[in-house]
Parts: sequence; C-alpha cells; structure tokens
Amino acid sequence: MYRYKTRFLYRFSNPRILHYYDEIGLFQPNSKDENGHRYYSLDQLLDLGFILSLKELSMPLKDIQTVLTGDAEIMRKLLKSKRQTIDEKIQQMTNIKKIIERKVADLRLVAEKLPLFP
Repeated sequence: MYRYKTRFLYRFSNPRILHYYDEIGLFQPNSKDENGHRYYSLDQLLDLGFILSLKELSMPLKDIQTVLTGDAEIMRKLLKSKRQTIDEKIQQMTNIKKIIERKVADLRLVAEKLPLFP
C-alpha cells in the first residue's frame, strides 16, 4: 500500500486546511508516526480531490461531510441539488455572455459607421 506524506498533499491544498479538516473529522490521515507526520492512502487522495471539488462549488463543509459519511440517499439528494445549482449558474453565465457579445457587436457597428477623422 502506498502512503503519501502530508507534504505531498500541500500541492493540492493548504496545510492549515488539511489540519482543520483533520480536526473536524472531515479528512483524517490513514496513520500518523511518532513525529506527528500524517500519512494518507491513494483512496484518500481521491477523497481529497472530491472534497476540494465540492468546496470549489461552494458546498458547505457540513454538507460535504454528510456526502462523504451519509447514506446513499442523502448523498444523492445533496449532489443532485448541487448539480441543479450549477446548471442554473451555467444558464446565468450563458445569458450574460450573450449580452456581452451583443454589446461588442453593437460597439463594432458604431465604430464602423463613425468616421475616423471629422
């Protein structure tokens, strides 16, 4: 079994965040040595990636913890709700992009019609 030191995980996350996640029981090391070094398994690296992805989507840590430790039905509902929120944000951003594209096109037309030198 591969073991990864906490230092390896610093590439993915801030050390303080990893320690905080350990304190609240969200993401704990597979083992600790006598010097206090934390070690993680490959499966845990995948879990960390999942946690960081959900956090990036503004999911509260409490909900992330429920997703990781809750039953499948609770997990499904939370993830489905988050997916719906993401779909709504994508639609909002798409609408904003269309508005910006129209404004750029309008400004281009205005610039083409105005003489460069009066």
